[in-house]
Amino acid sequence: MKRWIFLISFLVFVPIKIAAQESIFSWPKTIIEVDVFSDINAYINALEKQIKLKEGYDDDRFFVETNGVEYTFVSTITTSHLKTYTHYFRAVSPKYNKKEMKAFYFHVVDNEAPTVISVKDFKMIIDGNKPNYEKGINVVDNYTPQADLSIEIDDSNVSYNEIGSYQIIFIVSDSSNNKVIKNAELTIIDPYPPTIKKTTIIDYQVKTNFTIEDYFSIEDNYDDYLMINYSFSNPLTVLGETVITVTAKDSSNNVSKATKTIRVIDEIAPELTLLNDHIYLEIYSEPIVFSELVKVSDNYDVLTFEDVVIKEEINYQELGEYQVTFEVLDSSLNKTTKTLTVFIIDSTPPIIEANDIITDEKENIDLLEGLETSDNYSQEDDLLISIYETNYQPQPGKYYVIYQIKDEEGNCSFFTRNITVTGSAEINSKITKELIVGASAMLAIGLIIMSIFLYKRRKHS
Repeated sequence: MKRWIFLISFLVFVPIKIAAQESIFSWPKTIIEVDVFSDINAYINALEKQIKLKEGYDDDRFFVETNGVEYTFVSTITTSHLKTYTHYFRAVSPKYNKKEMKAFYFHVVDNEAPTVISVKDFKMIIDGNKPNYEKGINVVDNYTPQADLSIEIDDSNVSYNEIGSYQIIFIVSDSSNNKVIKNAELTIIDPYPPTIKKTTIIDYQVKTNFTIEDYFSIEDNYDDYLMINYSFSNPLTVLGETVITVTAKDSSNNVSKATKTIRVIDEIAPELTLLNDHIYLEIYSEPIVFSELVKVSDNYDVLTFEDVVIKEEINYQELGEYQVTFEVLDSSLNKTTKTLTVFIIDSTPPIIEANDIITDEKENIDLLEGLETSDNYSQEDDLLISIYETNYQPQPGKYYVIYQIKDEEGNCSFFTRNITVTGSAEINSKITKELIVGASAMLAIGLIIMSIFLYKRRKHS
């Protein structure tokens, strides 16, 4: 009997002893995040419902103490401040005579990002001041005061020296580093039209290249290249006044306009070309045909040779230097003058003629007798005759004499005259020559006969 009592007692008290060493309660996680400004009682009640008896245990009188445990009270937990509160819960099981206390840590946190009420787009004038971006955004936060919110502005993709539209990025952070990102648009504009200033030039030379920059100085605060158009009240091909109307438009479609009256003028003199600036004419030549020597043209007017005024006093019968003046005017009274120098010259040499002289050695001869002379311009008395060269001797033989004749201009010519002198010495000379010729002929015949004889004799032997 004692043995059975001991066994029963062992079976009853052993499990109770083991249970006393293990928790019979099921506890949730002990670190809880509490949203700022939320109702702490909701979190307390939720935790209270999660504290239970473990499976296998059942106690109808089980309860949880949530306030005042270890002198921690719910009323001291203020969710309007970001901090961590320690609060104790106690689980009680009267049936199993068990109590257990657990500390819970309530972290009051702000997980809500700031709220952007409004953000506006921005406009900026090129080369102007940068906008105050912070004034363009209205943002609030559930916890952090507006003045303490951090507003970061990212304008890294903006080229402030170029017109266009760019994205501005706002990054707003509260004290808990909750962030909200919003975009806005920045438009950089050029509201200024090009400037057009008149230059001091008021004349345009007709039929030359027209450049608008000669008459207007056109600039822009931003664009290097502008769309420039201009027109004229009268064509530039007509002399007189014309009004230029010029418009300039930049890339932002800003337009400027200006007008200016200019004069279309012709200040270019006609072109007068001489084929030669001097010519030489033989005395007594035919008059010059000037139309063959002159070419005339003009940049504006149609001019011909008939428009050329010629001033000349050439005496074609008298040697000398003469000036011929050519002058031409266009309709704008531009004048061109050219001068032609004409030399009337005598380049024809005089002529001298004479018969050959045949004389006896006993006669005296004058080599300058019997000469006939003439010239195209100089008088016969003005001609200079001289013996240029001769081999004449007063003895029988054949000789020559070369005459030179010059006129007043230095033109000269030469004439050769043959001289034959006869006498006794000449006859003897003829006989001697005839004897020599006869003897030579006889000697030649003898040599031929002897050669034939020797040839035949050699052949027979």
